[in-house]
Amino acid sequence: MNTIDTTPATTPLEDRPRWPAAQTAIISGRAMGIVTTAYAGAAALDDWLGEHQAFLSQVATMPTVAERAAR
Repeated sequence: MNTIDTTPATTPLEDRPRWPAAQTAIISGRAMGIVTTAYAGAAALDDWLGEHQAFLSQVATMPTVAERAAR
């Protein structure tokens, strides 16, 4: 199951429209964790993931062609 959240990284979890779907997927066992490109580290999320034996993995993104050209 893919639940893609495109809100800004600074948006609190409770204000993210896709967070309830992600929670449900983890609780029901349809998902084992969260993959993200931005994570600031939130103790409450870390605790929740630990309680549900779920993971969080942060991946790096590659700059776009336009971003590389602007450098």
